[in-house]
Amino acid sequence: MEFPKAVYFHEDDYCQIEILPLSLWTYCVDEMKKIEEFSDAHKLDLGWSDIYIREELPESLAEFSISLEAFKKGVEETLTPYRQVSTGYSSHVEECRNCFAWGLADREFTIFADIDSENSINNIWLEIGCLTDANLPPVLDVFNNLPRSNDLMIADWRWSKAAQIADKNRLRSYLALHRC
Repeated sequence: MEFPKAVYFHEDDYCQIEILPLSLWTYCVDEMKKIEEFSDAHKLDLGWSDIYIREELPESLAEFSISLEAFKKGVEETLTPYRQVSTGYSSHVEECRNCFAWGLADREFTIFADIDSENSINNIWLEIGCLTDANLPPVLDVFNNLPRSNDLMIADWRWSKAAQIADKNRLRSYLALHRC
């Protein structure tokens, strides 16, 4: 299978499964509870009567000053870089200029990062598809190879789940949600 040259993410998926500083653990878990309570309170037969808008995080991953080069070094031990990243909605598509992505050839796992003007990582987010016995080991390797992995967590805002990257049992439990 030839590796695809380009990847697209829908604008609604931006930072919906994100990697954040572990210091935000309590904040994220509390925020996820608020989101679930809000969702339950506004659920209709078809959809919801209102939407919950998350506030800006009290800390950011950018404060870690992870360089793009250090990040690339870690993820490219396992994943292949895409040459182009685009985003959009409906029929509108545009190139994501300060955004990079790496993935597995089967397209079941992609990690995205955007950078600031000094080539430091601002945000890291994931797209996770169908994880199998074949593709789970490289996914676990990616998390092990991330700069400052002991200080990072996954916040899955869609499913209200969080996992500490350094806690291998919790990380595996989280990734099991994506098993096929």
